[in-house]
Amino acid sequence: MSLKNASRIDALHNWLKQDPNKQRQMKVLFIDDEADQASINTRDVNSDERTSINNLILNIVEADNFGAMNYVAYTATPFANVLNETGERTLYPKNFISLLEPGENYIGPTRIFGLGDPDYQKGMQDIINEIPQKESKEIQEAQRDGVAFKAPESMRKAIDWFLIATAAMRSQNYKKPISMMIHTDFHKQAHSLVEKSVQHYLKELQQKYQENPKYVIKKLHEEYKMGRNELSKETFKKVMTDYSGDVKDYPEWDEVKDELISLLSIPKGKFVHHIKMTSDGEKVYGNGIHLCVDNSSFNDLNDEHIRLIYPDGNQLKKCEKAPAFIVIGGNTLSRGLTIEGLVSTFFLRRTNQADTLMQMARWFGYRQGYELMPRIWMDQEAEERYEFLTEMNEDMREKLMEYADTDLTPIQSAPRILQSPSYVNVRITANNKMQESRPTDFNFEGLNHQIILYKNKEKSMRNNLRNTKTFLEELGEYEVNGAHMVWRRVKNQKVKEYLGSYQGVELDKQLASMPHILEWLSENGENFPNWNVILAGRGDGVHDAYNNEWNINGKTVDAVQRSKTDKSTNEIIDIHALRSPRDLLADISDASDAPESVKKSNMGAITRYRRQKGMSNIPQLLIYRIDKNSRASEGAKTRQDLNTPYDLIGLNIWLPESEKRIPNKNTIEYVAVTIKDYDQPLNSGVEVDEETSGEE
Repeated sequence: MSLKNASRIDALHNWLKQDPNKQRQMKVLFIDDEADQASINTRDVNSDERTSINNLILNIVEADNFGAMNYVAYTATPFANVLNETGERTLYPKNFISLLEPGENYIGPTRIFGLGDPDYQKGMQDIINEIPQKESKEIQEAQRDGVAFKAPESMRKAIDWFLIATAAMRSQNYKKPISMMIHTDFHKQAHSLVEKSVQHYLKELQQKYQENPKYVIKKLHEEYKMGRNELSKETFKKVMTDYSGDVKDYPEWDEVKDELISLLSIPKGKFVHHIKMTSDGEKVYGNGIHLCVDNSSFNDLNDEHIRLIYPDGNQLKKCEKAPAFIVIGGNTLSRGLTIEGLVSTFFLRRTNQADTLMQMARWFGYRQGYELMPRIWMDQEAEERYEFLTEMNEDMREKLMEYADTDLTPIQSAPRILQSPSYVNVRITANNKMQESRPTDFNFEGLNHQIILYKNKEKSMRNNLRNTKTFLEELGEYEVNGAHMVWRRVKNQKVKEYLGSYQGVELDKQLASMPHILEWLSENGENFPNWNVILAGRGDGVHDAYNNEWNINGKTVDAVQRSKTDKSTNEIIDIHALRSPRDLLADISDASDAPESVKKSNMGAITRYRRQKGMSNIPQLLIYRIDKNSRASEGAKTRQDLNTPYDLIGLNIWLPESEKRIPNKNTIEYVAVTIKDYDQPLNSGVEVDEETSGEE
């Protein structure tokens, strides 16, 4: 094992080649962990110059005097690895890319931020609490100016939840470390300011408890009740359908209160402190809060350790209660570090690079024994970025699975990465890590867009209801599949005319593509001549319409229920998620043989199953009538009753990927690397524009 350090890798290479006879007998497996970090050549890829670590790794893996050499790269964020450079002497994954499936108990981005599935919208996303813009700005300005600041309300609540969760877990005899992470900036000066702010608040809270214990305990009790409403055991199980562990419910308040009283009653010098050390340098862990600042500047004091280090097995056995840590830092918290027992995260880091943001999300992981406890505080901009990154990440995984199904290698079909037309402030990775990426010819194949924003105008609602009724009644005979009315072989021109009449919101990032979609359909309609159109409902199926009920030639399905989010305004209604993935199967007459992954709404599995069922070249238009009286679920803090004068019409447009790719000239949605300089003939599978810069 070697650190990714130039002198260490050079020494490793010298050791491997010191005996030429043995070297020729060696079969070497070179495993590069966090392969998008340091291993990437960030110098000009069109020159002979290379970064030192990239060059040293290539010297080893490209050497031809080993018995065998295999280079395998691992990373959770492979964007740079597939976008930066290709060619014979590069680390581009020319032979294969393999996906590692997360374990069934892994709580990842799709479980927290969702994938636009209304079945998930009331679940894990409620553990995210918003940092108001005013408070975010105050913290950032103070850090920039080097000025001490008082912890704002959102930070105080995040610390309170950490204390509450620590008390709750201790009451359930949890023995491992429990942590809070505060990540607001990468500058070291900012970490010192945050540390002082946290120390001041904790000491102030303890002082208030000593002066008025009933007031403090009552305040924490209210926050505990709010926390319990954010995520119930039942909701967790609904979202984590495959979870195999025993999920502990929240303990009774009296048990939590006893532990809080014990914690707040610790003598002042031991309530909040750095990790103590003996004269022999041995670390000592107590029952109070261990405050850690983790960056490259902080060193040990005479009797204290500043940086984060958890107790080992022997030290943990000496702890009377589960040790508690608040860790403040920046880049050192982003990669290769597990924050143990992470129950509270205060995240305010400003970066727009997809790979960096995903690596900073230390709240993803396994949470056995405290599944209901983790909470996150972030501002609205960060939450929106993570929602898009979840979509980007899953899109890439689905594309790679499709390539694997067809036995294509990465040099036969360059992996395409979803750009962010729907969120322009996110970059895939640093510009010097995606130098040979090029926009792919814009292609709406594979498009799967749902409309989630609606005009809060009676006229628009009435027009969409009328135009939809007219469109569907002109389609003639339909099939019934549960609570779905299905029309087959609908001509492309009819769908195009209907989409052109649909009245949406200009700010809808998905609907903004509609003019391009319509133009593309006109140019490429011969590839998708016929559509399947579905009116998706709920309940017992198709039935006779009641008096004055919206209907299709006298028949209808019950309207779906979709509440609105608290991001809605007087002008715009935001429902956050429209499509239920299972509705994408409504035009398959018999889906009884669908694998379990399809039944669990895995989008990649649904795509592959549709192809298996002969639907690979049939686009689909899903139409939803949304009940104007839709109610928000009880306890859903970010949802409100819909309460509109008319039912809304929502759309989901799905265009499959045809076997023949179609060059065209519209706006860019994907990027891919330019494949070159290999000795074997290639079929890239993706048309690229050689003259267009990959930089945005």
